[in-house]
Amino acid sequence: MPSSEERQSSTAQDGHDSDERQPLLPKPKEQEEEPFPFFPFLVLMVLRLSEPISFSIIFPFINPLVAELKGEDSNVGLWAGLIESLFMATQCFTLLFWGGQSDKRGRKPILLCGLSGSALSIVLFGLSKSFWWAVVARCLSGALNGNVAVVKSALAELVPSRHHPIAFSSLSICWGIGVTIGPALGGFLAQPAQQYPTWFSKGAKFGLGGLWEKYPYFLPCSIAGSLASLSVIFGLFFLPETLPKIVKQRKRSHERTEDSEGSASPVSVKQKQPRFRSRVGRVSSFYSGFTPTASGAASPHSGANARQGSNGNVAAAATARLEEQQEPSSRTESADRTDDTESSVRNDNPEGNSGSITSLIRTPHIQRLLVTQAFLSLVMVGLDAMQILFFYEPINIGGLSLQPSQTGLILSLAGAVGTVAQIGMFPRLQRQLGTLRLYRFALMLLPFSVITLPMANVVARGRHLEGGVAGSEVGVWGFVVASNLLKVFASFGFASNMLLVNQSASLFATVRLGTLNALAQMASSAMRAIGPLTFSTLLSITFQQQLLKGYLAWLVLAVISSGGILASMGIADVEGMIHRGEVAERIEGRDA
Repeated sequence: MPSSEERQSSTAQDGHDSDERQPLLPKPKEQEEEPFPFFPFLVLMVLRLSEPISFSIIFPFINPLVAELKGEDSNVGLWAGLIESLFMATQCFTLLFWGGQSDKRGRKPILLCGLSGSALSIVLFGLSKSFWWAVVARCLSGALNGNVAVVKSALAELVPSRHHPIAFSSLSICWGIGVTIGPALGGFLAQPAQQYPTWFSKGAKFGLGGLWEKYPYFLPCSIAGSLASLSVIFGLFFLPETLPKIVKQRKRSHERTEDSEGSASPVSVKQKQPRFRSRVGRVSSFYSGFTPTASGAASPHSGANARQGSNGNVAAAATARLEEQQEPSSRTESADRTDDTESSVRNDNPEGNSGSITSLIRTPHIQRLLVTQAFLSLVMVGLDAMQILFFYEPINIGGLSLQPSQTGLILSLAGAVGTVAQIGMFPRLQRQLGTLRLYRFALMLLPFSVITLPMANVVARGRHLEGGVAGSEVGVWGFVVASNLLKVFASFGFASNMLLVNQSASLFATVRLGTLNALAQMASSAMRAIGPLTFSTLLSITFQQQLLKGYLAWLVLAVISSGGILASMGIADVEGMIHRGEVAERIEGRDA
């Protein structure tokens, strides 16, 4: 029977072992209880819809538009690819500027500025009567809109990290909704005087004196511009500011105001209180998501109360989280689990790493994320551009000879299916597989999506469907559907990459989140700029010269897509490192 001293020694030893087994960086219980900021999140998603609508609305009618502006004998694929590329090309050159401005001036003003630019530029595009007018309008659309990187930063700051998978997958959902709405508007509302002469021809009820004959593509573009304008108004009144340093400054200013009111004489407070409190309540609610009290003042404790489970406004809870988590957590490296890649990541990012643009670009882990993002974006946008030209060109040279309305319907249905998949499948797969494994799986699907689509032409040629593809041609449509379904699941890579990029903030002592997301988006936008022109031209040449019987371009794209798979094998599992306590989870830029 052990003695009292032995029992005490054993107890002490057990306690010591228990302490050794404790996680180095336990997850705060408070963070686990934070509610999802539903309403400000919804506002942010509404604002996000503008870019995919503006980007994709021209796809169903871009080839007929170019044929009208440049002549039927011109190289339609080349010029259409140029116009499609300009949006992302100009956006690529301005992303760092807009991301940096959002780190300085706040997320909200930059988002509203980008939406205003989208509204103006898409309306100008619809009024195009010359090729160069269309080029300038498309350039403006990209240059004035750097919202995608800013939205990602605002989302990371607004939503608790445990909700990030569903939050960032929602960005892809918004993209899916946008590319569903955009092609539908472009396909069914372009050339309204020809499609719906009873309503829109000259002299008809909505003919407007022949406006739609003069500007056959203005109707869908004007509707897209109106949607963007409504989003500006909606965001102006309901979008909270999320940049931590601005939220913190406003909180301090509000607290100083409260203190000055408390030190004033009772008579002066009574005289000034109603007007001043009303003004403070309006300003705080408008900018920071505070919940005004009954007297009209914004309570500095309302966010904390909401987060603890009261019935306070959820936006206040999100704001309180931003206010209280300003200081970055300390990061500890574990002596165990010395995986080569993860150890290399830690060695490449010492505690004092400033997170500057130069240090970000020179970090191998960030480089791999940017490279794989570039491959994913290049292949996806290349496939989109080739698919549009593939649907337009005659069957005998390698296309499908579809009508614009058929093209719009296919793209819209693919976008709708993608939206449902992002909602119902991505969060579940992310939890089961982990972000990195899901990312690699998505990249592996790309080559199969590419090589499946031209099989539709093989079937169409075999059945001599030179006049077009009817709805009863199951074999042709089967390959079109299969390719687009594979592309839907491959698109999970975008949401996965967003999560991986924001998780990478944990590897740096300080980093401006807007700048980090802008770098990632630059890699994507650069490829989206190169992709449409490059692969539209390649497919056009392939069709004209009948290279590999009209299928060479598809083979080239499939080979390129394998590069992203290989590059992804060197990415470290930062998510696993966070869960094991080897690095601290943080949202950088809080003290920016």
